[in-house]
Amino acid sequence: PPLSQSKTSKRSEDSGKNTEQDLPKRIWYDLAMIKSSCSSCCTWFHAHGQNIGLFLLRVSMAIIFIYSGYHKLFGDMPAFTGMVAGLGFPAPAFFAWAAALSEFVGGIALLLGVFTRVFSALLVVVMAISIYATEASGFMGMTPAIALLGSSLAVFFTGSGSWSLCQLGRCC
Repeated sequence: PPLSQSKTSKRSEDSGKNTEQDLPKRIWYDLAMIKSSCSSCCTWFHAHGQNIGLFLLRVSMAIIFIYSGYHKLFGDMPAFTGMVAGLGFPAPAFFAWAAALSEFVGGIALLLGVFTRVFSALLVVVMAISIYATEASGFMGMTPAIALLGSSLAVFFTGSGSWSLCQLGRCC
């Protein structure tokens, strides 16, 4: 018979209320199975998801900053110093070295999860200047610096998370 003529639907029509008992038992069984299989997974993600996300964010930022800082420090520092001079900085060699060291050492600190707020603050400044320096190339030229600025701000405000060496020694 059609569902409208089943006993459960007659009961709900008679009482005027829809309760859990009115639905077919197999639906509730399926829902219970899904809930029980998802429960442990969801609980684990709820407990660890933020720390995993922060760890992955820190690692991806570290790769970029270490690579970029390394090539400035051990690659073509005179060209980078010339670019900083072109921005009008009063002591271009000092600021070029400061930016390159902030990227390289800051990337290592992010990777390890030590002093993340300190280095994130330095990297925010470096990325803000990078956005200013690349604005002539248009929005597409600025997008990597904008993404790294946002990532640096996120790590600055959230800290390193529990998957870091900082949590072992209780550093910044």
